Amino acid sequence: MNLHFLNLPGFWLLVLAPLAAGLVWLARIRNRQIVRQWGTERHSNQYDRSATVRAYWWKGVMVTATVTAATLAIMRPSLPNATSEFPAGTADVVMLLDVSKSMAAQDCDGKTRLATARDVVKTSLLPSLNNNRVGLILYAGKPVPQVFLTPELENVYWLLDNEVKIASAPGEGSALGAAFSLAFRYFDVDSKADPKSGKKERDKIIVLLSDGGTDDSTKYEEIVAGCKKRSIKVLVCGLGQTTPARIPVAELPNEDKLLASSPFYKVDGQDATTSLDEQLLSQLAKACEGSYVHVNNAGDARFERLVSGVEMHTRISEQELFWYPTLACWVLMLASAIATRRGTKGTASNQVTAPLEGDV
Repeated sequence: MNLHFLNLPGFWLLVLAPLAAGLVWLARIRNRQIVRQWGTERHSNQYDRSATVRAYWWKGVMVTATVTAATLAIMRPSLPNATSEFPAGTADVVMLLDVSKSMAAQDCDGKTRLATARDVVKTSLLPSLNNNRVGLILYAGKPVPQVFLTPELENVYWLLDNEVKIASAPGEGSALGAAFSLAFRYFDVDSKADPKSGKKERDKIIVLLSDGGTDDSTKYEEIVAGCKKRSIKVLVCGLGQTTPARIPVAELPNEDKLLASSPFYKVDGQDATTSLDEQLLSQLAKACEGSYVHVNNAGDARFERLVSGVEMHTRISEQELFWYPTLACWVLMLASAIATRRGTKGTASNQVTAPLEGDV
């Protein structure tokens, strides 16, 4: 872990830490002088007898820690963050995202398969595709085009956060063959090289995010032939576990929730279960000369590890961590404020008042 600071001159602000502690102790001395002069018992509502030496000692520690945390935040601690990216304008990527009901199973580190797929796209795939074109197709019983090939990645981020849900494509089951056919149309219509431009043809990539399963009409040889004909590289992310998992109704559309009689989705009166069809997905990736990865969380699908034979650049950026010491600063500031808070140890009626000089 190569932790470093982007604002090293801020280090000199640490000299304020002992100064702040000294001011706290000076306040303690001044408080004692006022108490001796005016009397603790007569004015117990103004000068808190619970503010002992120990309380001021803790206040000094808290104030020192507060200044230290604030200084660390100003120094901007950071970690280097390496991101592998396609060179601008070199890739067209179409993502096929399974939104069938089986993707509602919560067997990806406690999250649904669909939520994990969204995380993979947002944290691993899209950051690698700046200034390249991305398309998105959702499929269940039928495929639905969501985003045609576009460099405006903000549209994809927005749709993933707001529109991509279980059963957001029509029909039951998983029409894998129809989804690939629609992806082929994307490339045929909008990913052709212009001979007059003299530019290199873009790399064509299909990213499939699914738990497997397909309808009976899918012909794998047609998928493989279509990919080879267009020189498409296929990346397959298998989501879920190979052991059966139940489908929670809470993750399904409202019409399923209204008809549900138990917390889990039922078929013919029995709890429906689903498992990752890893064999189907891995064989499909192998037949298309692509890559397969089993995904439990977003970190399992690093794009640069899946792509082979494609030019990629590494971009070094900064992952700033200043908000951690900033949060600590506010917590410590609150703790220092209440360390010597004013209060009373009784009421005026049961406290002994000592006469002050000049009283009759």
